[in-house]
Amino acid sequence: MGVKLDNDCWIRVTQTILSNPEAPSGVTTAKYSYLYALGPDSDTADWLLRYDYIPNVPARNPRFKYPVAHVHFNGTSDAYTRFVDAEEKPLSELHCPTDRIPIEDFIQHLIIEFDTPTHNGKQAALELLDERRREFHEQRRTRRAPYNPPQ
Repeated sequence: MGVKLDNDCWIRVTQTILSNPEAPSGVTTAKYSYLYALGPDSDTADWLLRYDYIPNVPARNPRFKYPVAHVHFNGTSDAYTRFVDAEEKPLSELHCPTDRIPIEDFIQHLIIEFDTPTHNGKQAALELLDERRREFHEQRRTRRAPYNPPQ
């Protein structure tokens, strides 16, 4: 089930948040899925794109060889069909690698690319998203362990 937007499109955001053992007063995202749909049937026909972040799948399923952060596109492409048997592997099942993205990037994408209406105006929404994104990246930087290359 998703949320209908003022432009008659739909979004569905799911996130699993767990306590962070490295920062007892904080939380960490265990997985997420951000989906944009052009109609209410976001489970099958109407979805357009979906960002997924599922870092624990490779440990539970060694056959999962896809990037833990990826995006799916629900569409068709003549070029893709000439290259791959789309009956066997539809374009929508292609796992396109991305970096882990904050929800702010997903919302900004909807505002800019799909002209999604906002309550306080687009400029105010984009400024708020920029501020929250800076906070997200600052928190990620302070939580990351230093990189120690193998000897």
